[in-house]
Amino acid sequence: VAELMAKARGKGMALVWNFVIDGAYTKNKQNAATCCLAFTYFEGRLYVRDVFRDWCTITELLDKLPPFLIRNGYTQASSIRIEPKANGLDLIDLLVTYKGLNAEKSYTPVQDKIAAAWSITPMLRSGRVGLPIAAPWIAAYIKELETFPNDKYADQVDTTVIMVKEFDQANSGIIASG
Repeated sequence: VAELMAKARGKGMALVWNFVIDGAYTKNKQNAATCCLAFTYFEGRLYVRDVFRDWCTITELLDKLPPFLIRNGYTQASSIRIEPKANGLDLIDLLVTYKGLNAEKSYTPVQDKIAAAWSITPMLRSGRVGLPIAAPWIAAYIKELETFPNDKYADQVDTTVIMVKEFDQANSGIIASG
């Protein structure tokens, strides 16, 4: 992350760290976890900085999420995109109203999970998504992406799909870099 930020500074740019959330809002580990990816767009690539993944209620998430955001570079220029399904709209309202955060609706899937995941495979395979090699969460993240749809969970896959689709909609990073 430090190397990427230095590279951006060298080009006269400040990275804007953004976030996507796929919320499950449950403590039941038989269900998917709530997942949040911290990422940025820079020079036509996505860079994942960190992953928050936890089985927690929506009220617990309201306590746990702000420290994660701050630790991962959240500023007033950041955006938190949340899939507008289930309790997603409620979470957006809570984060904006009670936490003063820049939360908004994300890309809304129009395909089933498998088709959506396959649609982002070319970008992942092209090397246009950078991951921190030594992160403690990286092995589980990669395993979930590689074993989808045969893994028990898909929350990290879902947030990755949203991240890439947001990147596509941003027309190669225009909204988030600079």
